[in-house]
Amino acid sequence: SRYCFPFLLVCKHLFKDGENTNHTTQTSKPSTDKTANLEDLQLTDSRTYDKNKKASKNLLWPVTAKEIQYLEGKVSGVSITTNLNESVNIIREGTVMFCGIYRGFGNVVFVQSKSGYMYVYTNLDKINVEKGDTVKLNEKIGTVAVDTRTSKPQLLFMVFKNGNPVDPATAPRG
Repeated sequence: SRYCFPFLLVCKHLFKDGENTNHTTQTSKPSTDKTANLEDLQLTDSRTYDKNKKASKNLLWPVTAKEIQYLEGKVSGVSITTNLNESVNIIREGTVMFCGIYRGFGNVVFVQSKSGYMYVYTNLDKINVEKGDTVKLNEKIGTVAVDTRTSKPQLLFMVFKNGNPVDPATAPRG
């Protein structure tokens, strides 16, 4: 299955009643958000790579891509190998719905566009935004961390529409 079960649950959890105000935020900026227990979501990150699928480096990606690998299984999206401390930039304007530490994925930022797409940026070293921030195209939201599985700086990037995974290469940009 190409479904990203953990983030599918999170997307549905974040939007089940419109705005969710109960979450954990761990950012480099001070935050007044309340802490919630997301432990009940049973999140796991079990990545496998689809070696037969390729993505173009010529598209607008959140980071400068050295290598792009599609993920399959429980985690659906792309893993983008880049430079250490590379800036992670927004590829579609929207609102930050969640930012902070997410078990198994490190620092993450969820951005929802006006068209209903959810852009998920994971494995960040630093986060420069807070929940509720409006982010613009190419705005820096953080920097890439070294992935502990590969020992390389990598961004795991996922996109969802109505809680379902979308191929990041075909998701709207701009």
